[in-house]
Amino acid sequence: MNVEGVKKLVRALNWPKLKAHLQETPLTGGDVDNLLEVVYHSDSMVRRRPNDDGTGRNKFLDALATHLGDAGHSDAVEVIGHMRVEFTAIDAGYIAIFESESQLPTSHLTAPQRIAATLTMLQSAAKQIKADVERSVAALLALTPEPAVTDPEGKRYNPGSVIHNLGAAAFNILMMEAYRDKYFNANDEIVLPELPVMTREESEPIVGNYVTASLWKLWKSVDEKTRFLGGTLKLVPGKPAWANPLDKNLEPVVQSLEFEADLDIEGFAVMVAERFDERQRQTYLRLIGETNLSDRVAVDTAAEVPLAPKVFLSIEEGHAAVGLHHALSVELETALVPGLQLTVMELLRGFASLQQLSMSHIEKAGDEFPRLTRADLERDLARWGLSPTAISQFLNIATFGRSSRDFFDCPLIKFAGGTFLLFGWTTARADLLKVVLSSIGSQEGDIDDKGAFFEKRMLQMFREQKFDAQNILTSRGPSKDIFDYDVAFVWGNYAFFFECKNRSLPGDSPIAVHYFKHTIESHVKQVRRLRKGLEDHPDILVDRLPQAVGKTPVFCVLNAMPYASPPRDGIYFSDEGLIRRFFESASRSRFLRAGSAKNKSNHSPRTSATSSLPASPPSRAPSTESSSLYWATAMTRENAARRWSDVRVCRCAATQSGAIRCFRSCSSATACSPSASNLATSWTTSSLDERL
Repeated sequence: MNVEGVKKLVRALNWPKLKAHLQETPLTGGDVDNLLEVVYHSDSMVRRRPNDDGTGRNKFLDALATHLGDAGHSDAVEVIGHMRVEFTAIDAGYIAIFESESQLPTSHLTAPQRIAATLTMLQSAAKQIKADVERSVAALLALTPEPAVTDPEGKRYNPGSVIHNLGAAAFNILMMEAYRDKYFNANDEIVLPELPVMTREESEPIVGNYVTASLWKLWKSVDEKTRFLGGTLKLVPGKPAWANPLDKNLEPVVQSLEFEADLDIEGFAVMVAERFDERQRQTYLRLIGETNLSDRVAVDTAAEVPLAPKVFLSIEEGHAAVGLHHALSVELETALVPGLQLTVMELLRGFASLQQLSMSHIEKAGDEFPRLTRADLERDLARWGLSPTAISQFLNIATFGRSSRDFFDCPLIKFAGGTFLLFGWTTARADLLKVVLSSIGSQEGDIDDKGAFFEKRMLQMFREQKFDAQNILTSRGPSKDIFDYDVAFVWGNYAFFFECKNRSLPGDSPIAVHYFKHTIESHVKQVRRLRKGLEDHPDILVDRLPQAVGKTPVFCVLNAMPYASPPRDGIYFSDEGLIRRFFESASRSRFLRAGSAKNKSNHSPRTSATSSLPASPPSRAPSTESSSLYWATAMTRENAARRWSDVRVCRCAATQSGAIRCFRSCSSATACSPSASNLATSWTTSSLDERL
């Protein structure tokens, strides 16, 4: 069975073609399971759009159940029945939201009027947030890391959360209007008609649409957590048991929806996201406080600005470039975005350019949604270093369409007259690193060789610690099975085998978390095979790593991105940041001494975290470098009102001998870029001082 082909047919609810495909390819038991999983996960199985009455889905499931029943797969027919119950519960949430929306005061407005009102209210909200921030910061006696922001009534709120949530709601409003009025062109781009002018007073009723759009987003998350992450959703007659019986607002409730998430699956994804964000905050403050990055930013953006790393369009672009180099382990100037003739650096410059344009329009005229012609965009992108080919491909990527997930990586909205609206509400405040990673992830395929580059970087890291780290690539058995141990070395009585993985993080998407979980499971399966390879073919070590013979093997999946978890089946999960922090930590010697003492004790690894650590590697040459504690004071009253930046403490080591002064290796609480000096070195074509 062609799974990818089946996915497309199920998504289109094209039963005749799917039936023909199934008749051509007799189904095995495994094929039936895969088919049911494809059906269960397809968005076409739930009534997510306002004009979907479920008729097409129901006819499709009827035909599929009949076909599978006739083929003798009675268990599959029963599974489809259970699916229908779950789909009905999910539908109930969407239907209730659409019914509520139909009763709003804006229901009599046209789609263009509702879209115009949506933008007008965001424009008004931006002015209010700006005033609140400026008033709150001005009232501070001393600048704090996270100044409290209050509204005119004195109620405290988080501006960043408000901006994110209102932007997400606006995205859902526009997407629902696009589906309702069929605003898609042949390329599945959304093309809006000209919008009327709506005053703030005329636009106020759209607040109800923001509420329903936020509920739709919340319910979509419940929907996906149910179908992808094992959540439980059920319809309950009347009020749920946990509801307050004295709450009079619940008196008219005749039916409830109960959802229970599987927190074990989601928990690690949340922690991974928090570690990633903290790493980037610390890297940002380090670059601001301890490097000459600000000297590398273009002074006059009205003039030509060549591509980084020669010159950065903004500090945000410089920060994103460092993060991308670490996250992708590739040369940003040459690595191509999957399926395109567009380098990662050009993609970054494209989004940095849109951010620069958004901020410029906001600062000059308070315009969160400037209208631009294609000629305007092409002129600015060319002036800031993009080639005609890169400009064309970038504009295609950044244009809002059917498959867009938000306005962060698709901030350009087409109009029928040929102009674009730049959604500055999100673009001006976007995290460029996340935007670029998200944009790359939305393309089909992956960046070439990023895994190989990461493996080389890890070999180099361990060799810098004076280990004889090697890659073992060999074949064994009559069928010449390949065994590839990315990084292997001996430390004391242990032989370490690292399987290096350079994969993207899932973010907050339940679907991405689902596939990330499957990826982790595939990593475990792969390392099990490698471990068994050494058991079945002990001569691999005799031939390639004789010093490992007789040592206790330790297998670990080593991630480029910050993902670590408890061991599974004796296989450890760690990441580059944790490993580097361990080696660079001032407390490293304490752990190593504890590890050395293990041979003299009978402590179990379960009762002593340090007792299982191996002996120290060969000593390194004494370092004359000192460590200093720096306050990275990147926020002033002027930019606090604009960016609400954090101020944190970051412990950074002094520069390595011979490295450029402006980049320092960092051993902060969550390790920063592996070594920004590595980034500087990788970008060098002449001397580092000339480049940085």
